[in-house]
Amino acid sequence: MKEKLLEIINSSNYQPLTVLELTAILNLGKNGRNLIEELVKDKEVFYSKSKERIINSKQAGMYKGKLSVAKDGYGFIKSEKFASDFFVPRTQLNGGLDKDIVLFSVHDYLNKSRNEKQEAHIIEVLERHLKYIIGEVKFEGSKIYVESDETPLRLYFQNKENVINGQIVKCKINKYNNDFLEGEVVEIIGKSSDIGIDITMIAKRYGFEAEFPKEVIEEVNNLSDDLSEEVRRREFINKTIITIDGIDAKDLDDAVSIRKLKNGNYELGVYIADVSYYVRKDSEIDKEAIKRGTSVYLIDRVIPMLPKRLSNNICSLNENEDKLVIACIMEINDKGKIIDTILKEAVIKTKHRMTYDSVNEIINGNNEVKNKYLDIYDDILLMQELSKVLEKMRGIRGSVDFDIPESEVIVDQEGKPIEIRKRERKESEKFIESFMICANEATAAMITNMKLPFIYRVHDEPSQDRLNTFVNVIKLFGYPIKQKFRKITPSQVQDLIDIIKDEDKFLNSLLLRMMSKAIYSRNNIGHFGLSSLIYTHFTSPIRRYPDLLVHRLIRKYLFDNDFSNISELEEYIDQIALQSSKQERAAMNCEYDVIDMKKAEYMEGYIGYKYSGIITSVTSFGMFIEVLGAIEGLVKLSEMRGYKYDDKKMSIVSTNGKASYKIGDKVKVKVISASKKKGEINLEIVYNNNTKSARTTNKKRNYGGSRNGRRKESHRYK
Repeated sequence: MKEKLLEIINSSNYQPLTVLELTAILNLGKNGRNLIEELVKDKEVFYSKSKERIINSKQAGMYKGKLSVAKDGYGFIKSEKFASDFFVPRTQLNGGLDKDIVLFSVHDYLNKSRNEKQEAHIIEVLERHLKYIIGEVKFEGSKIYVESDETPLRLYFQNKENVINGQIVKCKINKYNNDFLEGEVVEIIGKSSDIGIDITMIAKRYGFEAEFPKEVIEEVNNLSDDLSEEVRRREFINKTIITIDGIDAKDLDDAVSIRKLKNGNYELGVYIADVSYYVRKDSEIDKEAIKRGTSVYLIDRVIPMLPKRLSNNICSLNENEDKLVIACIMEINDKGKIIDTILKEAVIKTKHRMTYDSVNEIINGNNEVKNKYLDIYDDILLMQELSKVLEKMRGIRGSVDFDIPESEVIVDQEGKPIEIRKRERKESEKFIESFMICANEATAAMITNMKLPFIYRVHDEPSQDRLNTFVNVIKLFGYPIKQKFRKITPSQVQDLIDIIKDEDKFLNSLLLRMMSKAIYSRNNIGHFGLSSLIYTHFTSPIRRYPDLLVHRLIRKYLFDNDFSNISELEEYIDQIALQSSKQERAAMNCEYDVIDMKKAEYMEGYIGYKYSGIITSVTSFGMFIEVLGAIEGLVKLSEMRGYKYDDKKMSIVSTNGKASYKIGDKVKVKVISASKKKGEINLEIVYNNNTKSARTTNKKRNYGGSRNGRRKESHRYK
């Protein structure tokens, strides 16, 4: 009934009615007043000034929205009622903090140019997002407070706390004031001088804890090492099986084998650690794994989804040890089509613990490495051969391959960044990824054919508007594209990638940001990026909860022939899909924030240095420029005299029309500031004569913007 009331009140021709009139229209009786009062309380509707009639948001001039607060102190509000967001001066935040739900009013433009955002003032904070903060204890005379990157407001202790200057603490917020917070310490994390405390703080802000609860550790310690009975029950797969992972990896959850069959087809074996055998539903380990959702990889450490005894020892497919697995054995023809799949419980013993580097050395003809692993040399070459078959198959069906190298930060023993570089995917990385995609598809297809509840990895198609925006941008680079995208296909997206020249590869990142986000769901809509009708995540149950759930479903349906409680299972899968998608996003943002922080820390040592760079993105608040091949900094539009943003061309142009900056332009810049604390690097354009610059500070508004806010639009879509 609330929905019907809102439909009437928010209709375009609505004239204010009394409570009695509204309840009479829908024949609500006495319950009508209670429903309307609930809507008023939730700020969905409002009383008129006379308190006699009910009015909507537009008539009241008040709206609900979500606030985002920049690190410089101003904010932006997004509301479902409006297509664009609103600028909030720091003087009009009215105690609002980042991600709060607020009630706001809209004010006239201060500047009538089309690039100026309309201004909003916060009337009231309706719902607080920030319940805890992590920060550093500071002493200022007789005052003791906590300073945190999460809010510009200081937190003062409501009671006397046993803390010392420089400690890093987690505090619960008990009272919100416009200019300060009040609260109490709930955890002492360490000291600001501790090695690695900077990464720990970011991880904790996202809710990722290195330590596991006591009851979880006790349960893990009680797990038996004696697998003799289970090993006897299962089939031992007597094949040459190897793992291929990064050199530092300790949680080895997948292994592979390969052979050529007499009929000319390939037999690919993908063996995945049987985590579900150890981690039973509703156990303490399981509850904690659901809460975490995923392992988080943060430069020099891993915050695992499962305790190390499980992730690095019991479940990890360590070399020359009997391990329990779920085997996915596929027969694949010379066209890359999977023509048969077998899923079964098994025991394996891996022959070698290979690294990506060592396999790449074998492929590249390094005789020393080849001779060391002569017993698997032919297998490696056959894997490479099958990988090319699968790559060709996916190319034909239209799978999208952005092939964008990720940044890699190298730190010393004290956690200081000493090198920033791009990490390239080479042959072995590509074919292991390819084999895992095969196993994921084969598993999903087998269960889907049974028409039973399942969890899928889904990826929706990009919006036509966003893709056409990208097309308009690359036309500026001279790429002859005439078509307008109506029904978008993965092949069309790959065609766009294929025509982009090597010198313009930065456009791939822009296109990736135009794509939808991959999520988990019980409802299968396919995977657009992989051009796959049916896809799941099966291959990493040590570090991703959906994979663990997939293993449980395989065991329930295929091994135990258990088809009970299907309706309850559907609801449970929906909950896991939502939680896992949320935690995956949090983990990615956490990883990005850590990388941004370390890049900024690295550049703190290069203030005043000049570099040649390339513009990789242009936004309404400035342009991002990549320098040193892997580091991006921001040139703020607010500090460029005589320039404005052209949204149609995604360019920054001079007001006299004589100069412009667009994606792909090569520029020379100077590092003017870098803040590890904010994770920001700020640059300025240096003109060729080195005597003038485009920098000024006389603008009234500084929209700012960090690498954080933009990079979070990218995602690992597989």
